[in-house]
Amino acid sequence: MIYLNKIKVAVFDFDGTLAIHKDKNYTQRRKGSNDYFIQAYLHSDTFYETIEPCYPSSVLQNVAA
Repeated sequence: MIYLNKIKVAVFDFDGTLAIHKDKNYTQRRKGSNDYFIQAYLHSDTFYETIEPCYPSSVLQNVAA
């Protein structure tokens, strides 16, 4: 159960997915490297499907709806 009155911060993806990364350690993997952001810029159309897969979170989508 989500208690909306306890939420202090909400973060949104502006690409409309409200996604969660499939690789839970993605921040550790990209630490100290700008390559992650360069790849996101160069491959913006396919980045989240092929390089950094994510999936829409139904819980976050329900909160935002």
